[in-house]
Amino acid sequence: DLAGAALEVTDLKAQAKARHALPPFTTSTLQQAASSALGFSPGKTMKLAQSLYEQGLITYMRTDSVNISEQARAAAKDYIAANFGPEFHPATPNFFKSKADAQGAHEAIRPTDVFLAPQTARDGGMDATELKLYDLVWRRFVASQMADARTTVRTVSLSARKPAISHDYLFTASATQIDFEGFLRVMNLAAKKRRADGEED
Repeated sequence: DLAGAALEVTDLKAQAKARHALPPFTTSTLQQAASSALGFSPGKTMKLAQSLYEQGLITYMRTDSVNISEQARAAAKDYIAANFGPEFHPATPNFFKSKADAQGAHEAIRPTDVFLAPQTARDGGMDATELKLYDLVWRRFVASQMADARTTVRTVSLSARKPAISHDYLFTASATQIDFEGFLRVMNLAAKKRRADGEED
C-alpha cells in the first residue's frame, strides 16, 4: 500500500525536558544494576561489596536507605565543583526519599571517599573485578549529587501521501538533544572510557 507513496512532514514539536539522577544504591538496586551492567549474580555482587566494605572503600552494603550523610554530601559537592564545574552541582542539594518501611540505620551504599575516583583506584592496583563494582557505586553516588540534565526532544510526524491509498499512515521519529549534560557527564565519561578500552559499550 505504501509503495510509491510520498512522505510529508505534518508536524514538528520540540519539548524541553529535565532528567533527574537516580538515588544512590540500596542493596537491591545495587544487585539489579550489577546484574544488568556487569553480568554479576546477586551472590557475586554481595561478595565483592563485602570485600570493598572490609577494605573501607564503601559504606555498609546491606541497606534499604537512600539517605546520605551531610559530610558525604559536602564532599561530593566539593568534588563535583572541582572536577566538573560549579554549574554541575544543583542550587539545592538532591535529597531522595527512602521507602516508608526502610530501616534507616545505615546510609545508602556510597564510596567512603568520593575523591578516590575509579581511575585513581585502578592506578592504585585495586582488583579488576572489585574495581568494576566500585566504579558502579562511585558513579551512581556522584551522579545522584549532580544537577539535572536538560534536553530538547524533537518529534517529527510524517504522513503517507498517494492517490487511492487504502489507509491513513502516520510515522513519527524522535531525537533527543542534550542542552546541558548535568549528571550525565559522569555517566558519559564512563561510557567513553569503556569504548576507549575496547570493551563493549
